[in-house]
Order: sequence, then C-alpha cells, then structure tokens
Amino acid sequence: LGADDLICLKSDKGIVEISADNKHFKELISTESLCQITPAEKGLKGWFSKNKKTVKASDDKTKMPVSQMTISVLELDGEEFYVLENSSWHKNRHTLPFTLQVLSDDKGEILKRYISGQKQTTLFFIPRKDIESGNAKKQSLRLNVVNKSGLSLTDDFRVSLNNNASKMNHQRVDINKTLEYQFKTLKLQKKQLGKMTPEVANTYADISLTYLAMGDLSSALGFEQKALKIRQKLLGKEHPATVQSYLALGEIYTRLNNPVEAEKYKKIANEMLEKTLGSRSRLAKTTPEHSKIFYEKDSHTLVDILYGTDREKNPDLSNSKNMREDYFTGGRGDLRFGVAQVSIPKTHKMGAVERPSWYTSEKIGEHVIITDLNELDKNAFREIFNDKLKGVKENDILVFIHGFNVTFANALRRTAQLTYDLKFKGVPLTYSWPSQGDTTEYFMDEASIQYTVPHLVAFLTEVVESNEKSPNKANIHIIGHSMGSRALSYAVKELSFVYKGKKIFENIIFAAPDFDKDVFKVSVFPYVRKTTNKITLYASSEDTALFSSELIHGAKRLGQGGEDVFVFEGLDTIDASGIDPDYFSLSHSYFSEKKLLVNDLKEVIFKSLPPQKRDHLVKKLKQSLAYWRFNLGG
Repeated sequence: LGADDLICLKSDKGIVEISADNKHFKELISTESLCQITPAEKGLKGWFSKNKKTVKASDDKTKMPVSQMTISVLELDGEEFYVLENSSWHKNRHTLPFTLQVLSDDKGEILKRYISGQKQTTLFFIPRKDIESGNAKKQSLRLNVVNKSGLSLTDDFRVSLNNNASKMNHQRVDINKTLEYQFKTLKLQKKQLGKMTPEVANTYADISLTYLAMGDLSSALGFEQKALKIRQKLLGKEHPATVQSYLALGEIYTRLNNPVEAEKYKKIANEMLEKTLGSRSRLAKTTPEHSKIFYEKDSHTLVDILYGTDREKNPDLSNSKNMREDYFTGGRGDLRFGVAQVSIPKTHKMGAVERPSWYTSEKIGEHVIITDLNELDKNAFREIFNDKLKGVKENDILVFIHGFNVTFANALRRTAQLTYDLKFKGVPLTYSWPSQGDTTEYFMDEASIQYTVPHLVAFLTEVVESNEKSPNKANIHIIGHSMGSRALSYAVKELSFVYKGKKIFENIIFAAPDFDKDVFKVSVFPYVRKTTNKITLYASSEDTALFSSELIHGAKRLGQGGEDVFVFEGLDTIDASGIDPDYFSLSHSYFSEKKLLVNDLKEVIFKSLPPQKRDHLVKKLKQSLAYWRFNLGG
C-alpha cells in the first residue's frame, strides 16, 4: 500500500497474528477497524485468530491509496493558515505521519520542515507567517508533503510571497465544505467504529474547532463537550487528549465572556499537566536534591540525567499520549538545556533497556521509564550542573552522544542504563542531535549530523567551562556511538583550535563508529589527539549495521573489526569481534549491552588503565602496531 510498503489487513472483528517462524508471534494486530496498517517485513506469515485461516495478500485491484493529501489556505480570525488535508482518511481510517517541506522555488533547497507526528490526522494547520518568515527576499516557495521515506504524497504546491492576500495564486478552503466533510467522517466513524470511540471524540473536537473559526461559539462548545465526555470515559482525566479538551473549553468560555467556567477548565488542565509532566518551577530552583544523581526507591532507582539537544520542541504536545516521550521531535531546532529523571527497575539486567511490549503499558519497577523532564535556561542548567558536581563521590563527568535511528527518549534511557550499569558516581549527561528515530531515514540523519556540530561545540564548551570554574574539577569522559561519533569528532576538532594544546578531555571513546576510516585518519584524529589524554576505539566484524553503511558509502567504516580493524599510533583499538554471538542481532550496541564491554568501560573510565593492564584483553599486532581483543576463553 503506497510507498511505505504497508500491509492492510481487512477482516471481521478479531486478532491477526503475525509470526516469523510459525510458533512465536511477532505482533498481534487488532482488526476491529476497517483497515489496520503495519510496516511490511519479509518472511512473515499471518493468521486470523478465530480459525487461523491464512491472511492472504491483497492483489493490485484491492489496493487503496494510503494518503491523498491536499494543501490549501484558510483564514481563521484574521490569520491565514496553510491547511494539509487528508481526503482519503474516511476510506482507510489511518493516515501516516508526514512532513511538510518548504523548499526554495529556484534551487529546491529545503528551508523548513513541519512534522505531523500523528498517525491519525485529518487536518494539519500551519500559520502562513511561519512558513514565509525569513524568506522575504524570495519571490516564491514550494510546499511538498513527503512520507518518512522522503517520497512525495502530493504534487509540489507553489506559493507566491506577496503580502497582499488578495493576489495569492492559490485557492482557499471553503470552510463549509470542511465542515461537511467532517460530518461525513463522523457518520462513517459511528457506523463502523461505534459512538464511544477515541476517533469519534477527535472528530467532535475537529468540528468544534471549525465552528470556533466560524464564530459559532455555541456549537463549538457543544461539540467540545461531547469530545470531553468520551475522552474522560475512555482515556481518563490525565490523558493528553482529555487535557486538550479542557484547554479548548477554557478558550471557548473565554470568548463567551464566562470567566468563571474559563478559569475552571484552565485550572483543571494545568493540574493534569502538572501531574503528568511534573512541576517545572520545582526544578527551576536549586535545592539540596540537585547534589544527587541516584535516588533509591523500593522497586526502582531514579537517575538524574542532564541533557543538551538541538531537536525541535514538539509543537503539538497536547495530542501526545506521553508528553515526556514526545517532548522533542526529529526536527531541527536551537540548542536547549534541561534535566531528566529516568527510572531503572531493581530487576534490571545489565545491558538491557527494559521496555513494555506493544500491548502493555509502562510500569515503574518493571521498565526503564522517563519519570520527569524539565527544560532549563542556560543559567539554571549551569547552576544545577555545578551543584551536582559538588555533591558526587567521584570527580567524573560522562557525556553520551547517541547514534543513528535514536529518539530523544531512547537517548535518555540509554544514558541512564549506562550510568546505572557502570555504577557511575560522577555527573552523567547526554547530548541528543535530531535523529529521526527511523531506520528509513539514514540520509536525513547524516545531514542532521552536519547541522548539529556547532551546537555540540557550544554544549561541550559549556561543560568544559563549567568544569574549569568548579572547585572540584572533574575528568571529562565522552562516548560517541555510531553516527554520533562523527558529530563528536568534528566538534572536538573545532575545540582543538579553541583550547590550543590543552588536554580538556580525559577519555574519548568511539563505540562502533559509523565513520569513514580514511577521513578519520587524515582529517580528524590528529586534532582529537591534541585535546584528549586517552582515545579508545571499539570495533567488531559482526556489526551488521556498519556492513550496510559500508555498502551505502563504498568505504570501510571505522567501527569494523576483524581483518578491517583500524589501528593507529596513539589510539587504543579494542576488537570486540565474537563478543555478540546472537545471529539475529545487529551487533551494533554491544558496547552498552554486553557485560564484558561494560566492565572494560569501567576500567577505562574509572581507573584509566591502558589495554595492557586490563586482564581480559589479549594483545594482537597489525602493521607492527598493537591492538587488543577480548579473551573469550578460546
């Protein structure tokens, strides 16, 4: 179905079971709706659970378009919006997350991106001034809607940058037709899904918004109240969608000149947000708690992680099911600072990041969960960072920079897992660059690596300067994983010119780096050596992800081991080949998942032991230069 290789399963009520080996179910897909969409994978077979009849693949005649997107212009309360509308939603019920690209009309350069972030979006509004801001010198722009694979869902839409709205060369939305379409959708939903469903509530809320734009406050109030009733019953009072209804009702009552009811719903919304996200004012102040990293509880341990990121802040958090999970998107933004708290269960196994299955919910004491997330200005960040530096048992700072296909939330969880497994007694930080968190967006992530370098330089400078001014000056250790090693390398290269001849870092660790070996050798390593006391490389011949990268680039990667292992004077190369025997694993995150690697990291970071003094390593030679392999007992 469409460009994303989707499977559409259409049946009576029941469960479709997807299995890779006829025995162990990979995924259970409810097909109570008209059409359920899931990414297709080769080698999977399916059954319908009522009688285990094989689910047959549809032929070309039964295929439906996944998305039929249109772009138009709508005027609401004197402000103009570009509106993306999915006109096929009523046919297949699900749409895909999409990205609106703003391109220069002359060179096709991508100027901005707007990510819907939602799988069920019928209308998506973007203020016209947002799209056109910063492009005053250009005569025109192009708008293009693409899926996650970068394939177009619409024809290019040309926009004339003329301040006179009456001369715009694109058509306007008929708001009455929009309302008519919404009521048709509502009728179909009630018939196929039932009256009390989240989808019906969403359409009620859409209709309320349309009436609000038309100035019909009474109708807007009635439909938003219907949406709230369903959301409270099905989703609960604290669900983001329910909170959105509280906020919408607060706005409607404000326009109705009813301040009592307006304040009532706004207060409820704020209370629910406070309960969900935690109080920002609580963490904006320096308290004795800021001197701690770990907080021991009965069933879990809380770990504080300071962060820096140049990801875009999610503009539509109110529609998120988990605000902490979705706080930052894969879009590009300015450098931001903050602190997060992550829960590690007491039942945690070294190297694991325990997560719920698709049909269960997160649970404290069982899963690795982000329990608090707070954005801070630079001064507050610096203050908390210094407080923690004063209170920790060991004068160590650990900065983790993630790799390709990692969300902000997953970066936090991995940093917390590493901190916990290393029994790290210093201050842990993570830097998260705008990865799309999607295996199909490799080239998009590569571009974001270039984008993030100046921001990473600024972040590391903040860490170095704060550390220099601290009475308890600490050793700074940095781990760059996979593609994140590229950003780290180029950032440290720039810092080598700022801190000329000064060793500002104790350890830089390249873990499975997805980096051209020759480029690293000639353009990067000579500069990294100037800033760092010890540089360690972890490589593996079983790293499937890097083998794929080699095929894409036509060049060996720095993180490949075995015969391709990279050795160089001044670099401690550790060949971890053979440490991950799992045939089905990508063997790309072994540095944080395997006990031998975690223990080796401890000796690098805490003891600064050279390879020859680490008992579990065996010396090897390549081109008369030493590198090291793990003693695996054979």
